[in-house]
Parts: sequence; structure tokens; C-alpha cells
Amino acid sequence: MERPRFGWLPPFLKALLSGFVILLGLLVGILCVAETANMTFVFPHVIQPGWPRVATGALLGFIPLLASVVALGRRRQAGLLYIIAAPAMGACAACVPFSAPLQTFAEATLFFVIPGVFWLITSWAGWPPLVSLRSIPGNRIHRPTLLGSLLFGMFVIFGVLLSICLPLDIPEGRCNANLSVAAQQFPDQFVFTARILLVGRSFGSPEYSYWSVARVQRRFPGLPSPTSDFVVFRGFFKRGERGEHFVDGRRGPGLLGRLLPIVEVYCCCRTQPLDRAALELRVLQDGRPKSGVRIVGIVYTDLLATSEPARGVKMLITEPGGSVTTTTDQQGIYDLVGLPAGHYSVQVESESERQRGVECEVKSGEVLESTLIARLAQP
Repeated sequence: MERPRFGWLPPFLKALLSGFVILLGLLVGILCVAETANMTFVFPHVIQPGWPRVATGALLGFIPLLASVVALGRRRQAGLLYIIAAPAMGACAACVPFSAPLQTFAEATLFFVIPGVFWLITSWAGWPPLVSLRSIPGNRIHRPTLLGSLLFGMFVIFGVLLSICLPLDIPEGRCNANLSVAAQQFPDQFVFTARILLVGRSFGSPEYSYWSVARVQRRFPGLPSPTSDFVVFRGFFKRGERGEHFVDGRRGPGLLGRLLPIVEVYCCCRTQPLDRAALELRVLQDGRPKSGVRIVGIVYTDLLATSEPARGVKMLITEPGGSVTTTTDQQGIYDLVGLPAGHYSVQVESESERQRGVECEVKSGEVLESTLIARLAQP
């Protein structure tokens, strides 16, 4: 009687080693599916992924995921899938910008060849499959095939959902916080108000959630907003938070964001509770000036979310023709319209010290918005 190949290796260790390789492939696949779903195409100052990077992420996710599911019952087919996909994986990885083509090709190809060789060797050695479901005569669907398809679909769905629950990495970059909210800043910007319905639990963050669900309340003419009445937010909101918010966000930047109503915050956005968005709501209601420029802003007593608007505070506006003063109203807002275009400086007028303000070049038809802090003297 012929002795089984690798008979010295106990069946338990065979199953343990096979299960480890399968689990590793599933984890790599799920995480890569999530990363591919979140690849950004929005901001021009961030390195664009390009189709080579997208294809690399897709191969790196779907091939290990599919091969790991196939390996549950058919080791040889899983090995061939890895080996056949290895050159394509290497070619896609070599085309990614800022990479050494030959080294990247070798590393990416080896990443697929190693598990492929493992499954081919274990198939040649006659290791038993981890899942053995024989088809019943007369059945139209082969049970292992059905099981593999269901598992593959389940892991793909799990990877897509994971992309929503992963922590949000807001791209850093230069921004102009004084730009008017009435002017669209980039193509995928969304401006609307929404009521937070559900803030999901997060992994590892005791305060902030990685995702939440909201209902769109108000849309503003001339500015883009989600077509769906319900949106999924990634990041920003605290656990247990409710109420209406003014939302200045962006469309979900990944491939997933093109299919689902996903909204994210971005650097220097104005997303905030609705009761602190009096300035934004006033500007959106009035619109941009038909002639001249508009100087408008809000003054708070400090930077805290519980701070009060600074009412009756004198503001000094330096314009091309000289200087003018105005006073904040009951909402802490100052507002001047019909001014000539040019360079403007806005600051809180103070006799004791020079308080920090804003400076900007404003063209005709534009709005200069600002949020300032008034260091008021203690009575």
C-alpha cells in the first residue's frame, strides 16, 4: 500500500496551516476591497490613484478573496488562480506612479506566486480539503460551487461595508476659510441641511463615530446636494449626537461613493450644528451681490461650541477708499454690501490691543465671509 505523501504531518497541522493561509487571504481580500472602494478622485492637490492603482487594488482584493474561498474545497484550482493572476498583478503594480517598475513587478508577482505554489503543492500531496460537500445526483447546482459563490459574495459585501466603517482620513491641504459658502468650491461639494437619525458605533473611538445616517432637510438653489433623501456620513459626528446640522461636505470620494449617497467632511469645511450656522444661512438666503462686494461675518466670544455671539461689537473694515466701522447685530453678525472691489482687512475694533482679523482680495460680485473671536474686556 502506497504511503500518503507528507504522511508524517498530522492531519490537524495540515488543516491548521491550510486554515491560516485561507484566513490570511480572506483578510487581505476584505481590506483591499474596502480600500479600493475608498480610493479618492476628488481633490487635485492630492495624488490621484489612476486606473493602474485601482486595478492593482481590485486584483489584490478580489483574487485572494476568490482563491481563498475556492481553496476551501479545491486546492489545485485555487493555486492556478493565483499563478495565472500573478503576471497581471505585477504589471498593474509596476504602472503605479512613483514606484520602481522592476522591483514592484517582482514583489507583486511573488505575493501571488507564494500562495499559488502552496495550494498546488498541497493538492499534489493529497491534502484533504477543509470543506467536503459532495453533490447529490440529480442536483442542478453543485453544492461546493454554490457555497463558494455565497461566501465570496458575503466577503465582498463585508469589505464594502468595512469601507464605510473605517476611520476617515481627511486630506490635508491649503484652503481659504474665507471663501463664500454661496460659491461652489469644487465639483463634488455638497451643501444642505440634515437631521441626524442614527450615529453608529465605532471601533476603538470612545467619542466619535465612523459613520452615521441622516435625512436631508433643506436644499439650496444653485448648490449641489445629494439626490437621495437619506445619506450616510463618514466621520465627524459624536456618538449619541442628534438634531439638525448645516452640512458642507463632499461626495464619498471612492468608487463606493459613486454608487451610494455617502457624504464626507473635508479640510476647512463648515459643517456644524444648525444653531451655529446663522451666517451661512443668511448668505445662502441673500445670494451673491449683483454688483460690488459684500463683507459679512460673525463674531463669537471664544472658540468653544458653547460660546455666545458677540453682540454690539464694533468692527473696523479697511477698504480701498479708507476705513469704515459697523456693529454686530443680535446674532453677532456684521454685514456690509455694495462696497468697491479691492483688498479688505476686517478686525474687531479695540482701544486696548490690536485683535487678529482677516485680509483678502475681493473681486466684484464676491463675498468675503469670516468668523472672528472678540476678546472682550472683563467688567
